[in-house]
Amino acid sequence: MPSEVEIYNQALLKLGASPLISPDDEGDHATLCRNFYPWVRDEVLRGYPWKCALYRMDLARDPSPPAFGYDYRFQLPVDPYCLKVVSVDPEDAEWMVEGRFIYSNHDSISILFIRRIEDPGLFDALCLDAIASRLAAEIAYAVTGSITKTNELFQLYASKVSEARGIDRIEQNDLNHKKTILTRVRR
Repeated sequence: MPSEVEIYNQALLKLGASPLISPDDEGDHATLCRNFYPWVRDEVLRGYPWKCALYRMDLARDPSPPAFGYDYRFQLPVDPYCLKVVSVDPEDAEWMVEGRFIYSNHDSISILFIRRIEDPGLFDALCLDAIASRLAAEIAYAVTGSITKTNELFQLYASKVSEARGIDRIEQNDLNHKKTILTRVRR
C-alpha cells in the first residue's frame, strides 16, 4: 500500500534527487514535499474526475434559505470532504456552488463529487503517478534550479491526466454515445 513518503520519493526521483528514508526526515527536500503535498493532492483531484475519488451522496437541505436567487441551499459534504461537485441529480436541476454550499430550486438533491483522499492506498496507480508528477513539477525549481526541468514535469503531469482520460473512455459505459449511434442507424 503506497504512503505519502512513497509519493514524495517518486517526485524526488523524477527530479534526480535522493529519496527520503522516513516521514520524519529533515532537510529541504523533505520540507518541500510535506508543505506542497496536501495542496498538490487536492489540486490534482479537483482538476480531473478521477474514478478513485468519485463519491455519491444525498444532501440534507440547510434550514436557512438563501437570501435570493434560489429556493434552497445544501451544505457540501465534509466527511468525506467535497473538493468539487461533478454533477447533481435530478439532472434537470439548476444549481450553483458558492463557498461550502450548493444552491438549487429543487428541495432535494444528490451529488456526484470529488472527495479529498487522505489515504494514499485509495488512489489508483495513474492518479498516484499524476500526483507525484505534479509534486515534482511544483518543487522542481527549488530542488534543481532548472526552469526546463520544471516545464518537463508539468508536461509529464499533463500527459498523465490525458492518459487517464483515455482509460476512462474505455472503462465507461457511455449511454449517450450508444443512443446517438442507435439513432443514426435507425435513420
